[in-house]
Amino acid sequence: MLIAIDKQRFLTGAFVVGASFNLVANLLLIPTFSYQAAAVTTILSEIVLLLPFYYGVRKHLSAVPWIDLIWRPVVSTLLAGALLWLLRDVSFLLLIPLALAVYAVSLIVTGTFTEEDLTLVKRLLPRAFRR
Repeated sequence: MLIAIDKQRFLTGAFVVGASFNLVANLLLIPTFSYQAAAVTTILSEIVLLLPFYYGVRKHLSAVPWIDLIWRPVVSTLLAGALLWLLRDVSFLLLIPLALAVYAVSLIVTGTFTEEDLTLVKRLLPRAFRR
């Protein structure tokens, strides 16, 4: 969105902040905590990027309705996670596709996608899967 409204300079600054955070955190933490620090630093770097991006969107466009945007994917994630936890002794090769199916169906059932979204996806599928 920020690129579409010609705010590339703002984005560049945000990426400089995010990359700087990532670099410093990795240099400080990886020698002591190894790959776990790299994993946590990656997640925290995304959060560090989210903050200026959100500020930019809010300043130049409008507020983001977080609750309305995230409740459906969060519910779907929790359902898929619960399935993974309950069936943790089942074969990984069966469990992952099953969890993905639960996640996808949950997104559809909770109304995450509009009719227009579903129509677009149907058009992209091969004819045999379009029902």
